[in-house]
Parts: sequence; C-alpha cells; structure tokens
Amino acid sequence: MISKKIVIFTPTYNRKHTLERCYQSIIQQDYPGVVWLVIDDGSTDNTEQLVTEFIKEGKLEIQYIYQTNGGKQSAWNKAVQLCQKYDLFICVDSDDILYENALTKVSKYFSLVDEDDVIGLRCLAIRNTTKKADSKFMNNKIHKDYWFMEIMSNQIGERVDIFKPQKLLDYLFPVNDCIKFIPESWMYANISKKYKFVYVPEPVTLFYDDHDHLRLSKSSLKTNAKGQNIARKAVLKNVPVKVWFKNPISALKNSARYFQTLYYLAVEKYENKH
Repeated sequence: MISKKIVIFTPTYNRKHTLERCYQSIIQQDYPGVVWLVIDDGSTDNTEQLVTEFIKEGKLEIQYIYQTNGGKQSAWNKAVQLCQKYDLFICVDSDDILYENALTKVSKYFSLVDEDDVIGLRCLAIRNTTKKADSKFMNNKIHKDYWFMEIMSNQIGERVDIFKPQKLLDYLFPVNDCIKFIPESWMYANISKKYKFVYVPEPVTLFYDDHDHLRLSKSSLKTNAKGQNIARKAVLKNVPVKVWFKNPISALKNSARYFQTLYYLAVEKYENKH
C-alpha cells in the first residue's frame, strides 16, 4: 500500500520552550514521508534559531515561515493554501506532542478520508493531566457523523483532526487586520453543512493544559468580540434545530454568548465615538 503524504502544521508564538518536545515527537514517528510546516507568528524568543538547528539535523523535512502577528487563524489559512499538494493535513500545536507511532497506527483509517462526504478523521486527544481522552463522544468505536452531533451529545472535548487539505480551501477563516482571532467552531459549523467526519478511537496527540490560558486557541469574548461574534453567529445559524432541541442548555449558552459579543461590540463602538 502506498503511504499518503502527510504535512504536520504547527503554528507557534514564543513557544521555544515547548517546540523541542513537539519536534522530538515528530521525528520519532515511524511513518514515512512526513513534512513539518512551522509558521511562526512573530516570536521574539529565538524560535527561528531553534528551528534552523532542527533543519540542520536533517532528520525531517521542515518548512519554516515567519509572519508578523497575524494570529493563529491567519497562519492556518496560509498553511492550508501551501499544503494542497499533500494528501493529509494535521495541526499539532507547539504545546503538544504526537503519541509514539501514532501516524502509523491511525493510517489504517486514512482511506476513509477519500469518501466524497468525508472531510477528515476526528481522532482522540489525550489530556496530559488525566491521561484520558478529552472527548467522550464516540471514543471507543469507528463512527461517521456530522460535528453537530457532538453538540447534541453534550460530549464536546478536544480532539485532533486529520484533514484532506483540498476540501479545506472552501473554509478559510475570514480574518483580516481588524479580526485576527475567530474560534474554530466557525469552521466546524460551516464544514458540517456539507461534510462528515470519521470518528476513530485512536489517540494521536497528547495536549498539555498546564498553562491553558496561554494556548494559542484560547481567547476571551471581550478581547476578541468581533471574531467571537462571527463564530457564535455561524454556530447558531448552521446547527440544525433538532440538535438544539436535544441540547437546549447548549443553545441557551451559545445564544447568551452571542448577545454578549453584541454588547461588547456596542460598547466598543460607543467608546470609539466619545
């Protein structure tokens, strides 16, 4: 069987102290043909020097790109656009690591990504403090379904996706100079109007939540009200009504947070005028 070419995308910002363990976990994989794409979002901690040392070791094909504080979603968009020649695309944050031989173990499911109605695999992510899968949704069997069903089950937790990058081109984050952060729920809510995921019971990453408030994917409603508003609106608009009926508490929470963002935006607009 011909192995699929995988690109591992790692967005990073001042994570030199954790990037080493991420790198070590990648070079220890026994899956052939892996490429590591590192997009540095304006680090000031000599991240570039560290990655240059990794490149000199010659143990892995590494592509390094520096951008100036565009945000994680901007880096994601750039990565997706650059990775169209690869078969599979996986994002591993610079805080996290791949499980030993995880890519080889999960490769038995790779052919499922080629199905027309599937955009990728949703694999297990293990929390370092509990050593357990963070998501309880379909974590012990193979199952094909829409992301919406995670909301219905009320078992949402961190997972790691292995995407077909060509299908991601239609779901680039609408970021710009004024909106640098949009929660990933925006992407999932839009993807799930058309595509399903294959949920597989295979742990692929170990994620570290010791400094959860520093993770690149975290952002408060108030600090990034515009991006949060865009994401909350997409979720409320695209999630089927039957899902909200099954999980009304989630509907109320999402609605409340959406109106919170409207309030913060109104306050910001008022303050800018006075």
